[in-house]
Amino acid sequence: MRTLGLILLMMLVQHNFAQVINIEDKRIKTDTVGWSGSGELSLYANKNNDMVLSLQTDLHLQYKTKKSLWLLLTDIATVQVNNEQHFVNSGFQHFRYNYKIRDRFVWEAFAQGQYNEPLAIDYRLLAGTGPRFKLYGTDTFRCYVAALYMYEYEQNTGEIDAQQNNRLSSYVSFTYSPSDHFSLVSTTYYQPKLDDYTDRRISTSLDVKSYITKKLYLKLNYNLLDDSAPAEGVVNTIYEFTAGMGFDF
Repeated sequence: MRTLGLILLMMLVQHNFAQVINIEDKRIKTDTVGWSGSGELSLYANKNNDMVLSLQTDLHLQYKTKKSLWLLLTDIATVQVNNEQHFVNSGFQHFRYNYKIRDRFVWEAFAQGQYNEPLAIDYRLLAGTGPRFKLYGTDTFRCYVAALYMYEYEQNTGEIDAQQNNRLSSYVSFTYSPSDHFSLVSTTYYQPKLDDYTDRRISTSLDVKSYITKKLYLKLNYNLLDDSAPAEGVVNTIYEFTAGMGFDF
């Protein structure tokens, strides 16, 4: 049973890593206004002592004007083991709005819904807003910092009462893209409760994206999360490495 739990955790965490969703690698850099987006689909099947079947989807839509940016992300993953009727599910939907006040100063607002069965999150609702600053920016290298207020409403599996927290959601992010065919994005989040800084989440991610053709790309991802107060039965520190393919449209 412990082995089965580890399998489910590894498969579902792959797309909904722990509890902090990295948005930075989802932003599409473009100088033109209008729509852009991407979609990813992966299927995993493995048969040894257990039969594991996993389906994961990732949809990204973005709309840009001269001053505004709308970003919509939908990510769903499901796993079935040994042909059991019960599927183990996780997913999130994230909406973010950016308004450019100055060239290096943007105001952000976001809302997010999330569920993650292996991590004992029945549902989590987030909403926040705050400033985002560009520390450095060229065509090949960009660095941003942000400090947002975030309201959190969370119901964990097996708990009667839901949690309501006020958190700081701060991050530093840099992007290195020496060409149109390669990019590297690193982001570190720090999310403490405003009334108790010992209750915090620290998350670091590294994403590498390399295009095989004009639309088809290979993606490598490494994530590390340390949560001082996870849901009951969930470990404090989780890390993972994934590789996959995607298609732009």
